[in-house]
Amino acid sequence: MNWDALGAVGEIVGAAAVLATLIYLARQVTHSVNLARAQQNKGLMDSYHGWNELIANNPAMAEVLAEATKPRSELSPGQLVQLRHLAYRAIDVYMGAQLSYTNNQLSKPEFEFYKHDIKVICGFYPRLLEAFHEIFSLYPNAENYEIFEGVKQRLKSSSTGEAP
Repeated sequence: MNWDALGAVGEIVGAAAVLATLIYLARQVTHSVNLARAQQNKGLMDSYHGWNELIANNPAMAEVLAEATKPRSELSPGQLVQLRHLAYRAIDVYMGAQLSYTNNQLSKPEFEFYKHDIKVICGFYPRLLEAFHEIFSLYPNAENYEIFEGVKQRLKSSSTGEAP
């Protein structure tokens, strides 16, 4: 075997090694991305869990939400503060979903779930929708995020008296 043939075999082996390394790295990157997405989803679910825990383990907060199902309920000043802060917490959860989606850490179907969920929650709790309106007036750029499209629709229909 001459040196030229040996050099050609070495180049083929080297090219195969580079190709194998690239395939391995591509799999590792894919695995890392999937792991990051799973962590992000877990974080969002933990936020949901925290929101639900707050309500389930706090009779006063549960009472505020029970009143929030009635469009014209009378809430005390303290209850209004609780409701407003519950709305802030919900906005934080859904902004987390928006940012995760924007950063490609959340799939379109997952994002659509969150987008639909916030619309349903605001439909179920009209007084919470009012709190969202207050918050959006303080932070007008927040309502421009896609996640809040359904909330904006509900706000628009509630101000015109239409059915959402």
